[in-house]
Amino acid sequence: MPARDASLWADDVWVVDSTPVECARSRPTVQRSALAGVAGYGYCASHPRYFWGLRLHLICTLAGLPITWALADPKLDERQVLMCLLDADAALLADRPGLLTCRAPAIRKAADSRPKGISGEAPSCQL
Repeated sequence: MPARDASLWADDVWVVDSTPVECARSRPTVQRSALAGVAGYGYCASHPRYFWGLRLHLICTLAGLPITWALADPKLDERQVLMCLLDADAALLADRPGLLTCRAPAIRKAADSRPKGISGEAPSCQL
């Protein structure tokens, strides 16, 4: 993977956030969509509206280099998706004992349930 060759890969601070990926607006479009079994209804608090689609979860360095990502049903808890992302590729956490994550407000509550290798929270990070 080209990202692993970049000097930014060694960053010890990662940012975690998610954003909606709207796939349809009208009810008829939702009903005939090929994503009907995967996508779902969700709410976006930053753009106070409901949407039908998926939610893109992204982990990246402070400089913006993407580390990993996932598309998930918007009803899934962001903390669960984060745990699954990190569990799916255990090598991401290897050799990173002092990794610091800045989390979006919705998943800051997960501080006690974070996986091994991830510690702390950067109070100066405003997402």
